[in-house]
Amino acid sequence: MAVFGVIVLIPLTMIARMPTAIRPPVDVQSPDYQVFLRQLGGRLEKNPHLAGTAMQLSDRTGIEAALKILDAHVDEIIKKTAATIFVSTAISQNGTLDALMVLAAQTRMIWQIARVYSQRPSGGEMIRLYSNVGATLFVASEIEDLDLNEQVEPVIKTVMSGSVASLLPGVNSVLYFVAL
Repeated sequence: MAVFGVIVLIPLTMIARMPTAIRPPVDVQSPDYQVFLRQLGGRLEKNPHLAGTAMQLSDRTGIEAALKILDAHVDEIIKKTAATIFVSTAISQNGTLDALMVLAAQTRMIWQIARVYSQRPSGGEMIRLYSNVGATLFVASEIEDLDLNEQVEPVIKTVMSGSVASLLPGVNSVLYFVAL
């Protein structure tokens, strides 16, 4: 529990210290939309991932171009995290350890994405994100405990026992090895 607490609480504290998300107004034609664009442009100007780019961040097209650059950074983070989780869970032979590795990797990914956009997710978004993480952990740990042989063998025997394929030479031998 202490490891779980450290893995979750430290990133949550770091994320809580980040600035809140700037939400766009519903009506694009309202004067609040221009205020939103100025605030978002100001935040994007300070973003280290956009350093060295000569973009006009005072209008919508410049902001959209900047967000596309940030989206590319986020896509790379997601791909690296997925590859890390794939390799680490493929090597590990323990469902509980797999679950902890997935939790750590996804928590780190959420932190990295929040840093790219220089804003923290809202409370509702955090609940949605960590419920997805929890569901992934549950699935990762349960797949490890699942014995596919017990699930597949009766289905194969039932399907093949009365079929024409069972009359073919060698099919029963193949079914025996599949059922193992």
